[in-house]
Amino acid sequence: MRKNFALQSIECRAILVPEDGGFYVYASRLPGVCSQGENEKEAIANIVEAFRGAIQEYLDSGSEIPWQENWFERPAGAIERWMLVNV
Repeated sequence: MRKNFALQSIECRAILVPEDGGFYVYASRLPGVCSQGENEKEAIANIVEAFRGAIQEYLDSGSEIPWQENWFERPAGAIERWMLVNV
């Protein structure tokens, strides 16, 4: 059950990697949070949803969010985008 946390915005930096007919996308500061999409817009929407879900799980459980810079090797040709995600 969600505890009484105020709505907050958290920066999500996404790394998009063009692949055959679509994109893989990673949250650059939150290990294990990744998704994909058929185009850049869909991939970003999917990573926002994955990021929001992961953050909510950490908040709901009272766990510390394991922020980590560069938890994966950034492929050549990757595109960086960032967005504010309300949680």
